[in-house]
Amino acid sequence: MKLQQAIQKFIEAQDKISAPSTIEWYTKRLTPLFPLDRDLESVTPDDLRSAWAGLSSDLSPFTLDGHYRAWRAFFNWCIQQEYIERNPVKKLKRPRLPDQPPKAIDDDDLERMLTTAYSNRRDYALLCFLAIT
Repeated sequence: MKLQQAIQKFIEAQDKISAPSTIEWYTKRLTPLFPLDRDLESVTPDDLRSAWAGLSSDLSPFTLDGHYRAWRAFFNWCIQQEYIERNPVKKLKRPRLPDQPPKAIDDDDLERMLTTAYSNRRDYALLCFLAIT
């Protein structure tokens, strides 16, 4: 079976269990594998690295991670369907995502909340506790 045929079968299988937006997400991230044009069993990690290199260099690390996750899910599905025995994505290194600082409330908003809750000791104590943790 050709790689493109397996991708189409995967998308069709997702059609029965996933939302349209999920199917669109998989389709968009599996499309870069189409140019490989080879049998599914013969896809190697080097082929995937080649497809990876063909991705636009201006993609964010989060988008690249999405491609990696979609490829991994597809090849894991192929193993479940017994189309292949090994997942070639396992030999690829997952893209490193930048650390994102935790989202915090603005100081002005916190001050307004504390001022409002000042008349109620319990609410004020809870807000103070949340603010310092």
